[in-house]
Amino acid sequence: MRKKHPTQQPADLEQTGRDMWQSVTTEHEIDSTSKLRALYQACVAADRATQYGNQIVRDGVLIDGQNGHCAHPLAKLELASRIFVTRVLAHLGVFKQAVVKPVGRPPAQTIGITYEQLREREQSLGKQDEDDDEQYFTTRKLRGPLWEPPKR
Repeated sequence: MRKKHPTQQPADLEQTGRDMWQSVTTEHEIDSTSKLRALYQACVAADRATQYGNQIVRDGVLIDGQNGHCAHPLAKLELASRIFVTRVLAHLGVFKQAVVKPVGRPPAQTIGITYEQLREREQSLGKQDEDDDEQYFTTRKLRGPLWEPPKR
């Protein structure tokens, strides 16, 4: 029997990381220490991405450079951190959706009857079926013949 791994929240995480840790550990079962470590790294990266984003908001998306306006250098780091978080969460299986059972009646296992069952039915009914078919196709009630064989 495996030991249950503790999912106690690390103390050095900031608000974004703590929120991610709490939501992932409550909604999903993390079954190994290595996955807990990966989750911790993702939480740290989420904290850093938030810090980078806050700094970009303070400074502006475009800053003055040597050749005029250019993108903030922290924008690349923020994007890299967010990509890392997304990949780690995907590796942990956070994005997998639960299998939903279809609503309604389940499909039938077989359709109709097998060839062998058809042959058995024909043999058991014998000549009676052929007589009924001939009578049906040659006459109808009140309207006369439905089909007449060609005259020779």
